[in-house]
Amino acid sequence: MLIASSRGFIPPLNHERDNKTITKVINISSQITFVITIAERLKQTREHLGMSQGDLAKAAGVSQGTIGNVESGFRKNPRELLAIAKALRVHPEWLRDGKGPQHLNTGDLTEEARPAIIKYAHRAGVVQGGDNGFIETYDPAPTLQESEPIAYVSTKSDEQAYAVKVRGNSMEPTIMAGWDVVASPARSAEPPDLCVVHFTNERKALKRLVWVRDGMVCLESLNAAHQKITEPTANIIRMDKVISIVPN
Repeated sequence: MLIASSRGFIPPLNHERDNKTITKVINISSQITFVITIAERLKQTREHLGMSQGDLAKAAGVSQGTIGNVESGFRKNPRELLAIAKALRVHPEWLRDGKGPQHLNTGDLTEEARPAIIKYAHRAGVVQGGDNGFIETYDPAPTLQESEPIAYVSTKSDEQAYAVKVRGNSMEPTIMAGWDVVASPARSAEPPDLCVVHFTNERKALKRLVWVRDGMVCLESLNAAHQKITEPTANIIRMDKVISIVPN
């Protein structure tokens, strides 16, 4: 028996055959994903990682509006594709076209090439610069709001990382009042890194490391009004590398 349709006549469905066909489609769909646009792939991957649009924007170094525009379908080939893919730990070709392997094998990448993701550091206190770039005051008991964990972007986990909030304008324009500086004693500072310097006389300073040689260390202040200082390495306990500056 033939059944009439707007396209002519079609044979009736064979239930046994069609059931087999449907089963085959279901089996295939369990192995692939029907995420067919960059907008869907981006949103699905971001949500799978538990990231908000703001988190992803910060990790990729783009605006939240950029992420929103891609997920809304307004931008199908964003120029920020490489940065976004790196932050999501996926191949850019997969994110753009759905082709090739999805995930990056981050274990085979150098630290510099690994995707940056959101990390958190405890805030150790609040600081204010003073004479010649030394930290004049250090408050180890911040307010409740100031003691909240600080989100920062990094390619490497670091349980020893800590943050200090900067008060005052002595470190402008590199670090503005209210910003957080994230540093770690587990990272070795090398020129021209910023670092939190701990001296044997219990003084501390936020400086740029210029050079280390012949038992001496040259440090540069962030404020151009202050001169460089040279100290014997014996006067320094450690120099914690600054791994992130977080505007607030």
